[in-house]
Amino acid sequence: MKTADFILAAAVFLLGAWFCRLYLSGQGKSRARAAIKCAPTAGCFLLALYALGSGGVNALFQGLMCAGLLVCVFADWVIEFKLMPGAALFGCAHLCFIAAFALKCEGAASWTCLILLAGALTGLFLYAQKKGKSSLPAAPFAAYIALICLMAALAVKCGALFGLGALLFVASDTLLGLRLFGKISFPHSGTAVMVSYYLALYLFALGSLALR
Repeated sequence: MKTADFILAAAVFLLGAWFCRLYLSGQGKSRARAAIKCAPTAGCFLLALYALGSGGVNALFQGLMCAGLLVCVFADWVIEFKLMPGAALFGCAHLCFIAAFALKCEGAASWTCLILLAGALTGLFLYAQKKGKSSLPAAPFAAYIALICLMAALAVKCGALFGLGALLFVASDTLLGLRLFGKISFPHSGTAVMVSYYLALYLFALGSLALR
């Protein structure tokens, strides 16, 4: 990685971390707070867009990663106010990531990872829904579980940055799902959800930058 790329990546990371802290220090729902939440994701998108600008053999892959990150920006805004449309947008983002990873890895996937993740998350989902007596519809979130597990199974075959990012994305959504469906919360769980989510997207963007 060139010195200029390293400096840019470090700046995006630090600025995103500051916005994450600012978001976590607030409470309630407002447009201003939603915009603060979108800022770190937007930084990751811009970093990936910068990587895309170099062109080259990885341009299509980087373009798909940019598309997924951009959809995540919109999803961050929407989910602050409406859960189901926001979750649907995140599902669309995962479709972009799946397409990118399938392209880069020529369709290869870690089936062991897929089966283990899908089994574990489905079990947690059913337990949390029963414990919390959630009225949220199960089918859309079951489909979401399938998407994020497939995304992770492909990502782990595409290098350490993408693999770790995908697993952090899974961890973030798992913690969030336990809170939504099972009313199960842990100390600083909100912080853990936000930090793991931001790190996931940052690693996706950093992986794209490393391909310049």
